[in-house]
Amino acid sequence: MSTLRRLRVGSSTALGVLLLAMAGRATAQTAPAPEIAAPAVAPAGVDPRTDDVWTAYHEAFTALVRGDRVRARQLLEAIMLLHPTHPAAALARGLAATSASPSRSLPVARSRNGKTNGARAELVVFQTLHGVAAGFEVCAADACSGVRSHAVSLMVMGGLGLGLSLGLTRDGVRPGDTAALDAGTFWGAWNGLALARADGASSAHTSAGMLVGQGLGLGAGLLVAVAARPTAGQVSLSSTVATWTTTMTLLALIATSDNRGIDDAHLWIPLVLASDVGLAAGGVLGHGSSISRGRAALIDTGGALGLLVGALMATGGDTTARKAGFTMMAGTSLGLLCAILATLNWDDPAGATATTTSTSTSSGAPTVSFLPTPMPGGGGAGLILGGTF
Repeated sequence: MSTLRRLRVGSSTALGVLLLAMAGRATAQTAPAPEIAAPAVAPAGVDPRTDDVWTAYHEAFTALVRGDRVRARQLLEAIMLLHPTHPAAALARGLAATSASPSRSLPVARSRNGKTNGARAELVVFQTLHGVAAGFEVCAADACSGVRSHAVSLMVMGGLGLGLSLGLTRDGVRPGDTAALDAGTFWGAWNGLALARADGASSAHTSAGMLVGQGLGLGAGLLVAVAARPTAGQVSLSSTVATWTTTMTLLALIATSDNRGIDDAHLWIPLVLASDVGLAAGGVLGHGSSISRGRAALIDTGGALGLLVGALMATGGDTTARKAGFTMMAGTSLGLLCAILATLNWDDPAGATATTTSTSTSSGAPTVSFLPTPMPGGGGAGLILGGTF
């Protein structure tokens, strides 16, 4: 949002148009909400275009509109202290009282990556299920015998996941931390599975490998959360890149197999390398970006649809593995590209509390700006129309 640094009279004209929009206000209200009077006419000999006090007042009002209450308060207090008899001082006192009222303060945007109970709930649910899955894996690794031991394993491991996730997040948790821990657990399990299968391990050893991988992945996710402080969208982007690098690698292996079988080592090792490289590349790509989880999910949806279209086109009696692999690769690539292009503006702010639209023909030419804003006094909506002529 651009700010109206000066409201000029003469060469720069600013017309305040306050549009009262209090739908639903009770008709039996006995007294209207206090309003701040319009600026008084400047005393003789004072040119409002060069008057620093008026400039400071308008800057304070603009800072308050955009949510910078600290800056607005500093300017208003300076006006009241240094220029108590100036016409702007009376307005400054009213605006300062309005901005200090909790019930009438202007909305300030919440941190996109602050601690939330929703993120805590998501973490608790996922880690509880992780504990249950770990209970299955413990038993699959030949550590259980009988129904009772299986039930005890599931209950103990699930309760451990529930208790730890609840106890360690009493003060809430950031969505990015939740995403990093959950993604680390998932990709750790995947690495354990892939490496075990590449080595030709038995089912019991595969379960043990997944259990170890989940623990290491959870630790890696915690390290990433503490060191990098990612957002949930950045973690989702990393997982998205890893998902599709792994998928494209699998399709490439199918396309180059020429209807021959692929042994475990030549199948699982490329897949696990593709996923790990994709995770790292996605982390670098998403570092510092403002991508949301919603956009990452839409990109995944586009890739999945493209893969299905490619698979549909590859069906037929004379379809070979080579043709099917390359067709699905082409469809997946096209789906991902379309999804990325279609969501370029997905994360742009929409419905902001105050936006500015300006039009100008050239440098020094007339400009017009519109600034929707809450009405001073907290009793309605307003619109500031400013122009330079």
